[in-house]
Amino acid sequence: MNQDKNILIDYRWSNKSGIGTMVDNLLPILKLHFNKLYLLSNDDLFFESKKIKVIKIKSKVYSPFEQIEIPLKFPRDVDLCWFPNFNAPFFIFKRKFIHIHDLSIFENEINTLKSLYAYLLIIINIKTSEKVFTVSQFSKETILKKFKYILSNNKLIVVYNGISNNFLKIKKKRTNSILSVGIVKKRKNFITLIKAFLKLITVDEFKDYKLFIVGQKDGLNDLDKESLKYQSNNIIFTGKVSNKQLLEYYENAKLFIFPTKYEGFGIPLIEAMASKTPVICSNIPVLKEVGKDAPIYFNPNSVDDLKIKIQDLLGNPSKLNQVAIDGLKVAEKYSWKNSANKLINTFSLED
Repeated sequence: MNQDKNILIDYRWSNKSGIGTMVDNLLPILKLHFNKLYLLSNDDLFFESKKIKVIKIKSKVYSPFEQIEIPLKFPRDVDLCWFPNFNAPFFIFKRKFIHIHDLSIFENEINTLKSLYAYLLIIINIKTSEKVFTVSQFSKETILKKFKYILSNNKLIVVYNGISNNFLKIKKKRTNSILSVGIVKKRKNFITLIKAFLKLITVDEFKDYKLFIVGQKDGLNDLDKESLKYQSNNIIFTGKVSNKQLLEYYENAKLFIFPTKYEGFGIPLIEAMASKTPVICSNIPVLKEVGKDAPIYFNPNSVDDLKIKIQDLLGNPSKLNQVAIDGLKVAEKYSWKNSANKLINTFSLED
């Protein structure tokens, strides 16, 4: 139904944490369903073709200048546009769809001006978009509660994230390593994980274990400086890594721990489960929604609770294996193809 349509996508999010993961995985599928894709990009991309055209944008995401530059460069033959976050330009008079992944920007945000600007962006883009997508029922309920006066239940649509087949193909090695993945922000709660790990390795059985925390650790608002102070020979902050390297960390991990206090979805949770890595994660509502009964849940405010659950799981090989099996069954239900189809069906329904 969209085969004769041209779509514009804000591709500046490519390779940027969770939103970038979504964009990069959905693009190849969306390409099959549209006549032409226009991609907004800050970089020089080399895969232009008859079907894909790149529009070079100097403005970075969230920059006020994008509100001017993108409309000025907007192609005339675009039928609809999809912005993977809420920072879409206001003055676009084509069919517009946006994502609001979560409201983490209002959680412990130290920059009040940035929060106010985000609030303005969300309000105006809710009003000017045909539909708004989000990534979990938890996020939907949170967004509806905060913006109940301008956003209706049927305008906000849940589209779950998916999992790349690359994670499902991993052949486990299970070295003495514990893995966590996420940008090094305070809400990721790495400090609780680190303190639990330091207690764990005082036990002889676990003294040779290493903790790898994989994710961006530079140029962040609300950077978790306290956690970074614990960098050592057995607590390693890797910084941002390539997709290939990320797969290798999952391959080697005996256990994955997700101590986060706030997520819209939590892609690393399903990456870990898909890679057959047993998971211990925070008992927050969104992770219970996504992970179901597969992970071991702990109180994210309790170092001792986490330490006990790590020790119990690592000390019980049969339980460790069962948690991995249960996780894989849940992860296999998440598919980028399903995610893309829900987007495409929504675009078509609005024709």
